[in-house]
Amino acid sequence: MMNVPYLHYPKDERSLKKAYLIAILLLWVFGFYKNGILLYQNDYISFLDLFIPIYFLGVSAGVSLLVAFLLKQNLFLYLIYGLILGASISINTNMILYPILLFVALFITSYIDQKRSIPVVSLTRLFLVLAILVQTYSYLNVSEKIGAFNYDYFDLFLGYGVGGIASSSLLFVILAFFILLFNPFYKRMIPVMASFSFILGSALLFLITRDSSYITTLLNGTVYFSFVFVATLFYNTPITKKGMISYGLCIGLVSALLSAFLPIYEVGFLSIFLFSLFPSIFDQILQKKHLHS
Repeated sequence: MMNVPYLHYPKDERSLKKAYLIAILLLWVFGFYKNGILLYQNDYISFLDLFIPIYFLGVSAGVSLLVAFLLKQNLFLYLIYGLILGASISINTNMILYPILLFVALFITSYIDQKRSIPVVSLTRLFLVLAILVQTYSYLNVSEKIGAFNYDYFDLFLGYGVGGIASSSLLFVILAFFILLFNPFYKRMIPVMASFSFILGSALLFLITRDSSYITTLLNGTVYFSFVFVATLFYNTPITKKGMISYGLCIGLVSALLSAFLPIYEVGFLSIFLFSLFPSIFDQILQKKHLHS
């Protein structure tokens, strides 16, 4: 894997990776509370089940590091990949199949990436979801399945709605974004513009359909999680300011449109995958327009 093209010094790359690691671990803390501690306190799970989120964190980290070691990739980077992937999956994911599927999917996508640059994280997650869909698959944890808690919009903002193990909290995604924002090399324009166009698109869909579920989707942290963490990764995303703006607008708008047909937990990752196949197009087209003008 080549060096990150817009980072000229190793220390800059290291500082950005540290920011990603701190930000994603913050979300895992909330994920452990929501899908572990909170359920245990209300007697919905056993003491052993309390550690299921920790299991997925450990497996995600371990498998990603193993793949990086086998393919001689950057261990720090793949640790981040693994924690992002683990945070976005369902708490109901099969605990035996998950490490196998993650290893196979991440190994294959990473091997292909060595030959031809591809969006490793979004493609790996797509493989995981498609493989897991063979079984009955739901993002609802135990309390959500039985409707144990009556949550309002503010509770959804806090992260008590349905979502990935550590990606449901819009509040914590915002806090993570501010952590990343302090790093000058973070591609901040992508999540800003993606969130803007997603909110605008969802609002228009609500005005057209009068379906209140579009208001609920605006408070779900998972789609913003994909904008903040996956859409901004070092590779397969634009590096020019105008390229980042146009890229962000596109993935946000397409995510809003896809939410009319697909679960909100998948739309951000899918749109990022589609537009990350040809990231340089956004930079090159805008540069050509600038030159011609």
